[in-house]
Amino acid sequence: MRKLLVVCLALILTLLSASVVFAQDEGDTAASPFVACGVLEGDDCDLLLTAWKNMEQLTSGSSESNLALDVSNVPNLPMDRINLEVHRTAQFNADEALVQRLIDLQAMSSEEISALLADQDEYRALTAELIAGLDTAQTLNFTFSEELAATISEAAGMNIPTELKLDLVLKDGTVYIFLDDIIKFVPNIPPLLRGWVGIQIQPLIDQALADPDALGLPVGPEMLEFVAPGVGLAGVGLAMHAPLNRYADAYRQDDGSSDTATYEVDENFVGYFTSSEFRDLLMLVLEQADVAPEGELTADDVDQMASVLTMLAPVLFEDLSYTLMHEVDTASETVTSVAGVLDWDTTGLFETIATLQNSDEMMVESPPKIYMEGETVYSDSNSGAQVQAPGGAFVLPVQMIMGILGGM
Repeated sequence: MRKLLVVCLALILTLLSASVVFAQDEGDTAASPFVACGVLEGDDCDLLLTAWKNMEQLTSGSSESNLALDVSNVPNLPMDRINLEVHRTAQFNADEALVQRLIDLQAMSSEEISALLADQDEYRALTAELIAGLDTAQTLNFTFSEELAATISEAAGMNIPTELKLDLVLKDGTVYIFLDDIIKFVPNIPPLLRGWVGIQIQPLIDQALADPDALGLPVGPEMLEFVAPGVGLAGVGLAMHAPLNRYADAYRQDDGSSDTATYEVDENFVGYFTSSEFRDLLMLVLEQADVAPEGELTADDVDQMASVLTMLAPVLFEDLSYTLMHEVDTASETVTSVAGVLDWDTTGLFETIATLQNSDEMMVESPPKIYMEGETVYSDSNSGAQVQAPGGAFVLPVQMIMGILGGM
C-alpha cells in the first residue's frame, strides 16, 4: 500500500507538470524562447510567432503525441541499446486567469520563482490556483525494450512490464488514477482499490503544510533547498533557447497556396557552442548545478573552458542534426502540429573524451548514436470541451493518506 501511494504521488506530480507545459505549449513567443525565425522575414515570421502566441493563450484543447528514443553503443551504459516509445493523448481546459498566471510565471526570473517557493503562503496560493484552474485527462502508453524494462525494474524495485499504460485525470482538484494499469507492477494493491481511485490534492497539501514531516519531504520555506537546483536548471533551459535561435536556419517550405504553412527549423549547434552567449550560459549552468558556487569560478576559468569547447565544437557536434517542423493553420493562426528529429553520431565526442582522459575506456568499436523523433498534433483548440471525471471512482480520505505516509 505504501509503495502504491508513493507511485500515486509521483504520478500526481508528473500530471501537474505535464499539464502546465501542455497548457502553456511553447511558452511566451513575444520573447520567442522556443520559436526561431532565422532568415524568415515579414509575414512569414509574423505568422509563425503569432501562431505560437495564440497557442499559449488557449483555454482548452487536445493533443496526441508520439516520441521514440533509440540510444546504441554508448560507452559505460548498463546496456548496449536503449529503446523507448511513448504515446500520449491529452485534453485540457483552464481558466483564463490561470492561463495569464502561467504567462506571468514564465516571465519571472529564477530568483523570483525561488522567492515564491520560499514563501509558504505564496506557495500554497500558487498550488491552489493550479489545482482549481486546470482540468486535464491524459493517457500514456510506454513501450520499453526488454533490457531497458529489466534495468528499470531492478532500480525501482518493481516488475516493470515492457508495455505500460497509465490513465490519469485531474478534475476539480482531484487526481484520478486507473489502478488496473498500475497493478501490473504494484501487484499488492488491496482488493478494495480497483478501477478509478481519486486523491484530493489541496487538502493533502494543506495537511502537509500543517505537518511538514508527514510527507518525508521539505514543505514550505524548506522546499527551496530541495527544489532550487531543478528550478535553476529549468531556467538554464529557457536561457539556452533564445540565443540558440539566433544560430538557427528557418525556412517556409510551402508555396503559400494552401491553408497550412509549413516551417522547417535547423539548429546550428557548432555556431552556438562557439559563441559568447554560450560562454555566459556555461557560467550559469555551473553555478546552478552547484558544480562551482558563485564566487568560486572566475571569468578566466570560464573563458578557458569556453576556448577549449570552441576548438572542439566542430569535432563534437559536426554529426549532430536537430530539425523541427511546425505546421500552422493560416486561417485560425494556430499550430496544428510540431515534429522534431534529433540524430547524433557521438563518435567524435567519445573519442575526444578518451583522448583527454588518456584512456581507451571511452574508445568505441561501433558508432555510438542517439536518435530521437517525436510529433505532437494539436486539435480542438478553444473548442470549450470540458474534461469529465471518471464515474464510480473511490476518493481516498486525506487522513488515510496521511496515516499511510506517517508510517513510512
